[in-house]
Amino acid sequence: MNRAQALNPTTNPSRLPFQAAANSILNSGYPTGSPMRSKLLYSYYLFRPDKKAIESVNRRLEKLINLCRDPRVMLRNSPPYLLDILPDITDKLKHIMYAYQGRLDELFKSPYFQVFLYNLNEKCERTSQLFKEEKDKMYDDHSEPRRTLTRYSLILSHILKDLEALFPNNQYSPEAFRITKREAAEWWHENFGESSIVSWEVFRTRLFATFGVLDCNETRELQNTIDLTCNNYVSVFEFDVFVRLFQPWTNVLETWKALTIMHAGYMAFMTYDEVKAVLKKFRSHPGPGSYVYRLSCTKLGQWAIGYITDNLRILQTIIQNKSLAQALLDGERDGFYLYPNGTPSQSSILTPLVRNITHARIQVSEEQHQLYSRMGSTFEVCKICTENNKNIRLEPCGHLLCKVCLINCQNATSGQTCPFCRLEVKSTEEIILDPFIPSNDEDVIGHHIPEVTAEVEEEEEKEENDDEAVIEREEVNKTDSRFQDKEIDAVPSTRPSASTSTDVMFCSSSVESTSDGEENVVNSSRRQRNSSSCSLRGTNPEVHIPGGSSCLNEAAQAVAFDTTTFMRRSDIAGVVLEGPPLTTEIARRLLEICEGNADIAARVWRHFMPRS
Repeated sequence: MNRAQALNPTTNPSRLPFQAAANSILNSGYPTGSPMRSKLLYSYYLFRPDKKAIESVNRRLEKLINLCRDPRVMLRNSPPYLLDILPDITDKLKHIMYAYQGRLDELFKSPYFQVFLYNLNEKCERTSQLFKEEKDKMYDDHSEPRRTLTRYSLILSHILKDLEALFPNNQYSPEAFRITKREAAEWWHENFGESSIVSWEVFRTRLFATFGVLDCNETRELQNTIDLTCNNYVSVFEFDVFVRLFQPWTNVLETWKALTIMHAGYMAFMTYDEVKAVLKKFRSHPGPGSYVYRLSCTKLGQWAIGYITDNLRILQTIIQNKSLAQALLDGERDGFYLYPNGTPSQSSILTPLVRNITHARIQVSEEQHQLYSRMGSTFEVCKICTENNKNIRLEPCGHLLCKVCLINCQNATSGQTCPFCRLEVKSTEEIILDPFIPSNDEDVIGHHIPEVTAEVEEEEEKEENDDEAVIEREEVNKTDSRFQDKEIDAVPSTRPSASTSTDVMFCSSSVESTSDGEENVVNSSRRQRNSSSCSLRGTNPEVHIPGGSSCLNEAAQAVAFDTTTFMRRSDIAGVVLEGPPLTTEIARRLLEICEGNADIAARVWRHFMPRS
């Protein structure tokens, strides 16, 4: 008899996410012969996603908080800290319930919320049961039950982060969550559509169909890596974390296998305090250079490496701007990461992961080339420093800048947001820009945009006529033959250069761990963004795939610009121009072409747009 028949012989669990979640969790946590199975089987029939279920979960949370507050437990105030996590979950649930007042049925019918609620209830029950069964052993910080409690702390922390990702404003908004890697996002939507959560069985089948089948042991380890909330489901948030850890997407399973199964330095479900305990035994031998790495529990999707320094201190760093394999190879070359978990070097495992990595190539479109050429610039130049070419793409927003500016931004201010659109930056990717090459050396702008060129020529002709009139008056008034005989050239008016200054609000951190927490972040102040500037929110309109149609039109359908702020600028609203007014559509198009740079877009509107 299979588990679906055992639990409910008349219902297909695949059609009811809540029941499927209960079945999966019950089967994975309690085997058929477990004495707890019958008890939870009974509670399964009584537990349904409704107000009573919410109240039951809140009572379990409150009970668990009281157990953790026992002074004999002496929980360390370092991530993941249950006395922070549990109240945060309670508050988040209260805010969600308040946001859905009058339409709770809509919330309770959500497949994601059904899975979440049952999983949270079950994890709270199992954690409380741990206190009840182990009793005095829970007061020993080095006991096995305390290690189990730490694991539950990590799982509950992941549950909270997963909930926050899909309920960003206390409303269920899966469409607002963006998968960092574009290829991975396309794969998810092709296989699961708009679903924010799928069962592990379905996910595994689709993943293996794409990358090949793993054996049973590897499949089990893969699930332990991906299923952060341990509910036999994979949410879009968990999928995004997995892809960011083991990028690139095209080689994700091979990278995962090398870093988690083959490499000795990987530590699963481990905290910073546990990393220090592991490394302490390597201080005497092999000594400095010993290291292990794990998933950061405060910055999901990033790696944390703990290592022993030359003076036998144990430090930790968070990897940024490069893959873990590249960071470990660079660290071995510099003498920091020499002995993974106290064993000899395993660089032979890492080298193939970085050997054949190719940078993404982005083709500059003809339209982008024309616009920036007319303003005396190029699309390839970084719009922050205006010196180096762009070679870094921020993800998931897709905006481009140079590596020097990226490093400066990361050391500039608190927060981790894009300097152009203020979206969270989850990852970076090195890219190569392929410039647009015109078919001939003729004036491309004049050939392709006759309306704009004609307007500019008319303005320049008018300015030249005014200059000639001034020269004629000067010639009449001058009596000195030197001035009458000297040829005076008309000087065309000088247009102000386009403003390319972009204030920085993106920051990652230089990290060194202390005993009080996981990361110690050092920041410095930077200039603030002009309040009149405009933010671009969404996919970068700069990207153009060679051989395909222009991605500008596709991006225009996928993103929304802050056109209201742009249209209220003093140099837009305060300037009276002949011709049709600036509409929202025109403003959006200008911002799209100008990469969200409101200064450049405003100048284009004032000087280069046709008025008739």
